[in-house]
Amino acid sequence: ARFVALGGAMGALGGDFSAAGINPAGIGVYRKSEINVGIGLNQIKTLSTLDGKIVEDRSFAANIENFGLIIQFPESNSKWRGGAFGFGYNRLNNYSSSYEIQGRSDGTSLLDDYTNDINQLTANNPETIYDAFPFDAALAYDTWLINPLPEDSTLFNHVVQDHSNILQKESIRRSGGLGEYTFNLGGNYKDKLYLGIAMGIPIVRYQESTTYTEQSLDDEPANDFDQYKMTNSLTAT
Repeated sequence: ARFVALGGAMGALGGDFSAAGINPAGIGVYRKSEINVGIGLNQIKTLSTLDGKIVEDRSFAANIENFGLIIQFPESNSKWRGGAFGFGYNRLNNYSSSYEIQGRSDGTSLLDDYTNDINQLTANNPETIYDAFPFDAALAYDTWLINPLPEDSTLFNHVVQDHSNILQKESIRRSGGLGEYTFNLGGNYKDKLYLGIAMGIPIVRYQESTTYTEQSLDDEPANDFDQYKMTNSLTAT
């Protein structure tokens, strides 16, 4: 937790494992072996505004910010006054966050864009729709949100008729972080010269889930449309 609290600005500090990846010579200060674990508590608050409406979102998480094992070498009769080997992990960045935006439609729908994309195809049959827009308009077509017109099967329209009475909402959830496993070796020569070497292995994990919703506010919506949701998920390691 100390490493995160100080923004990693601990390079000149010896005898603290959280700085060993930046200044491995600092573990030469150790006079005994040590095991340490740091736990961080993160509370995130976000405020989102759309058309004057404020939506507040809070999240709370506990994470292991760092852990380390220091094995101290016993002092000898030589001028080398001990040393140490260290292994551990430091969390460098926390990607966790969440927020939500919602408001009444200004007369548009996301399905407008999807419908326009399909109508601009030179041959808008199911095969070309799937090939051209596999992750958006084709999904809407597959779930009967977009359909061909009864009078002209080459043109399409969607089920949202009263654009002004639609609640639009988007929520985004992010998690993960950037961390580093470190291996360190440090020595102490006559309490005047400290030498060290370090190897770091970065670990990245990022997850994001985005959910977009359009919901009819009509008591008796046209086309029996109530709501639809579209969720996108992203994972990177």
